[in-house]
Amino acid sequence: DVQELPEDRTVREEALRAFDDVLALEEKEEAITEQLEQTDHESTKHQKLLDKLHRVQEKLNKHESHRVRPRTEAALTGLGFAPDELDRPLHTFSGGWRMRAALARLLLREPDILLLDEPTNHLDIESIDWLEGYLEGYPGTVILVSHDRSVLDRMVTSIAEITRGRLLHYDGNYSHYLTAREERYERWRREYENQQKRIKEIEEFISKFRYNASRASQVQSRI
Repeated sequence: DVQELPEDRTVREEALRAFDDVLALEEKEEAITEQLEQTDHESTKHQKLLDKLHRVQEKLNKHESHRVRPRTEAALTGLGFAPDELDRPLHTFSGGWRMRAALARLLLREPDILLLDEPTNHLDIESIDWLEGYLEGYPGTVILVSHDRSVLDRMVTSIAEITRGRLLHYDGNYSHYLTAREERYERWRREYENQQKRIKEIEEFISKFRYNASRASQVQSRI
């Protein structure tokens, strides 16, 4: 929650929370290294610590830990933070800038499904451009809620619409959706008009032959 932040957490530290697992491994690596320095090199304990350190370092390599901090700085500067602001306490920034730091953390975490609700509200043009470029190469699925039509046109590949109690799906960007939606609505209008025409024909048949015994079954069927 951006409203409840530790007084001393910096912008960089907030974004780095995306890599809590890597940071925990780094702390473990440091602790093991300290233990090694205090252990007899010829002892069994020393060898066990070396094996443990090797496993931790393998995990760090798998997570590409060397890229964590450069990626974090790139995301924060892409979202508008100046390099000399990254180590400022986050609570010294306005709510909009706190949201940028939270957005950076979320993007860097790279969940399989990323849900963004009006992510461009607090961004300037340069930051929006950066975000669009970042999301173009996003490895997972992005669900974006936005009232910014230009953003939707540039960023999305499909649109979901809730109407008449149904969830409808349209391929393409927002402009394509508007055209496809009008075509679908026009088809509904034609279906409705045809339905009303058919209802009128049935009502006329019922009215005309209601008291005709030879047509009773046909009348009942139409009723």
